[in-house]
Amino acid sequence: MKQSSIKKFFKYHKHSILIFIVTLTIFSIINIYQEAYHAQPRRTTGDEPHYIAITSTILRHQSIFMDDFFLDENPDPNFTFHPSIDNKLRKWHADQRSDGHYVSQHSPGLAYVLIPGYAISGIFGALTTMSLISSFTAVVIFKFTTNYTTTKIGFLTTIIFSFATLLLTWSNQIYADVAMMFFLILILYFIFEKNQSSFYMGISGALLGFGIFLKITFLTIDLVLIPLIFLMFLKHKINLKNFAIFLIFFTFLSVMALLNNFYTYDSLLGGIHTVQSVNILLTGETEEGSRFTQRSEYTFIVPIEIFFGKYHGLFIFSPVVMLFVLGIRSLWDKNNLLLITLVLVSIVFVVSHMIVFPPSSFGGWNPPFRYFILLIPMMAIPFALGFQKFSKSWIYRILLLILLGISVAFSFAFAYDRSASIEHKEVKTQIIHTVYQGIEVLFPSVGKLNFSGHHPLTISNEIFLISMVVLLTIGIIIPFIKKQKVAN
Repeated sequence: MKQSSIKKFFKYHKHSILIFIVTLTIFSIINIYQEAYHAQPRRTTGDEPHYIAITSTILRHQSIFMDDFFLDENPDPNFTFHPSIDNKLRKWHADQRSDGHYVSQHSPGLAYVLIPGYAISGIFGALTTMSLISSFTAVVIFKFTTNYTTTKIGFLTTIIFSFATLLLTWSNQIYADVAMMFFLILILYFIFEKNQSSFYMGISGALLGFGIFLKITFLTIDLVLIPLIFLMFLKHKINLKNFAIFLIFFTFLSVMALLNNFYTYDSLLGGIHTVQSVNILLTGETEEGSRFTQRSEYTFIVPIEIFFGKYHGLFIFSPVVMLFVLGIRSLWDKNNLLLITLVLVSIVFVVSHMIVFPPSSFGGWNPPFRYFILLIPMMAIPFALGFQKFSKSWIYRILLLILLGISVAFSFAFAYDRSASIEHKEVKTQIIHTVYQGIEVLFPSVGKLNFSGHHPLTISNEIFLISMVVLLTIGIIIPFIKKQKVAN
């Protein structure tokens, strides 16, 4: 009887299991290569090595104080800095409290997630944990898209979004943004597709609350999803029991996250940079000497750089995702509330970054596609619907192949050497030129992080941007026109 149940499980979930195995295998190969190629923790662990430092401190000292890590007379054998690196760098990304202890500027949520893997096999285990998170993200994309299309379309969409977007680049990197991506798409899946289950609604509430542990910016997602839950309850799409369970788990985890912030940073909001960010978001005020003070001159060029920037643009390095616009009409017909939610989450998340810290969106040290990677799985849903609707069109097929080729080239080039994705690296310029063969001169480039100003747009930049906006708009309109013709 038990064997029969197991067989039924594997038979029913065979495609999901296949997706998981394929993605985890590729992500793990990249993981192993990165470990062998980059022997230094700073090169392999993402966001400098600070999440690993928090994880190590929690495991070895049952402490959140970073001075327990960098003053340890018996350093963690699984995670040691090169002898040439002094305590100043070890303290980097840590602030000193009034009692003399140092606390990390990073929220501890991702460190908690990394503990099992790191305890088993050190940095490799932590990187494997991130690969697992990315593989589970792929599975959710598959489950979500197959609910609105066919198994074949859902499978192909998942493969494309797993390996032909910059999700591949960050698949094993230790960044909270990767975990946020997984949390968000899983929460959306549970809310829209599993809302009749108390179990899944409880998990979605817990994940939404725990998201604040990952990054305080998860609050921007709460601003959309909490009203959504209330709306679905009022429309009787979620019953009272599941609604209450969701709120209980969400409230408990949110309160725990905020209390952790108060205990660690003496502030419910978290570290000093987070406090400054939230102050800007709520009041527009900045502090003298803060790296957030020059936000105004950058705000309105952030969307340009996020999506079309020569060195950072999501649509430049993963252009295949632009085809999502062709599925907007179909998603509206199938589930308009889901489409509105996806749009609102995207807008609120992007706009909050625009207002709070625009330079982070094109800083020389971090490409924006890492900050906005959580947009990629959401785009997969309308992409799959557009894929299904236009897959027999030869124009669509040619366009898909061209954009797919460009996307795959960048994904694997950056996965081969993630440091090549950092802005204004010579190798990155060479990769861009090799792929686009000179067309890249049209792409806008605001330049490196520079608070004194940014590069203005040229006429060719403006023509390119106008053309892309027009094409994307046409892509949205075409399905509406075709729908009307069919109706007539």
